[in-house]
Amino acid sequence: MWRLPCALLFGCSLVIDSEGPDQDATLVRIDAARDAVADMCGVERCNGIDDDCDDVVDEGEGGPLQQACYPFDDGEPGTGVCTAGVAPCEEGAFGLCEDAVGPSPEQDNGLDDDCDGASDEA
Repeated sequence: MWRLPCALLFGCSLVIDSEGPDQDATLVRIDAARDAVADMCGVERCNGIDDDCDDVVDEGEGGPLQQACYPFDDGEPGTGVCTAGVAPCEEGAFGLCEDAVGPSPEQDNGLDDDCDGASDEA
């Protein structure tokens, strides 16, 4: 007897008896179970589940899943010095925004510090 993991079904296992008179029927059930689990695989999401069936939970390209974030009320990412940050997936939820740059009072430095589309205005 052995277990076929079905991670998408929240930790369940399918117990297979590979010995005995119904061995051929058992192999058909194994194929059907494997196909059913494969059909459930999809795009990885930040939810604490291995959505894409690769035995890694909440992963993205080269590390944990991340989403863009901008925690400021004023300014727009990509305008002036304002830039979006990233919120990494941590334990099934997106965490705090990291590395975002928001607006600041305008200075005479040739930059759009307040992220309004104009630099060094009075």
